[in-house]
Amino acid sequence: MNNELITAYIDNEISDQNLLIQIKDQIESDPSLKYEYQVQSLCKKIVTSKVKKIPAPESLRNRILSEIKPKENIQKKKNNLILDFFYRPSFSFATAMIIVIAIVLITINRSNVNRVPEIDITKLNPENMFFQAVNNYSSILKGQLTPQFLSNNSKEICNYFSTNGVNYSTIVPEFKEWKLLGAVISEDKGTKLAHHVYVGDKNQIIYVFQVDETYINKLLELDSQLINYLDDGNCYSKMYNGNLVLFSKMKNNIVAVIANNDFDDVKNNFCNLSLF
Repeated sequence: MNNELITAYIDNEISDQNLLIQIKDQIESDPSLKYEYQVQSLCKKIVTSKVKKIPAPESLRNRILSEIKPKENIQKKKNNLILDFFYRPSFSFATAMIIVIAIVLITINRSNVNRVPEIDITKLNPENMFFQAVNNYSSILKGQLTPQFLSNNSKEICNYFSTNGVNYSTIVPEFKEWKLLGAVISEDKGTKLAHHVYVGDKNQIIYVFQVDETYINKLLELDSQLINYLDDGNCYSKMYNGNLVLFSKMKNNIVAVIANNDFDDVKNNFCNLSLF
């Protein structure tokens, strides 16, 4: 059984009743043949309902004539490679439709890959994670927000989060360029959220705000284009008020990182680690 027999079966081109019964039985018993039958039937319905009948193009007419008349009576024309590919007898109609659809989808998807989202912070509301991260960092620099728990050990900070009501797994990397300073737990609508801070030897302050991705658009808001950009494995960065604002993913967590110095180091550390 091949795809051409299924096509002929769908198009009512088979007159042999025994063969019809055999094809029908095989389609019903073989999942792969049944799938091909359903795909071809669906494609035929779509085409017949959407495509208006028009006269056959001259190129098709010449092709048919070339098959039934001696070659010396037909003027040779250059073949269109794409048309020739689809005219091959072994190429089923359904398969051709699937390839055309796949090409369109791939083209659309490629046009969206690596498109950096444009975030206008002036249009964000207080429920937005980007907005909150920027405001929190401003409070840290002004001394209005200080660590509740002081430690330079990542395990101690993760343990502090888990034992004080943060109900998602947190990751606190250690870097040679900066020392861990400590952690803060905030509360939003009764849910505890994790924040931690690094400090450098040149007064660099690196602030990290991480939440489980399931909190996004339930507890906190975040631009959908930015979420898709991060899901594709990208790292987002933007300069705002002289500070670097960076978004990435740590496993299942959405992470906001803000720094006032060493911007290249921040990008390299938070965008290139294997756990991001």
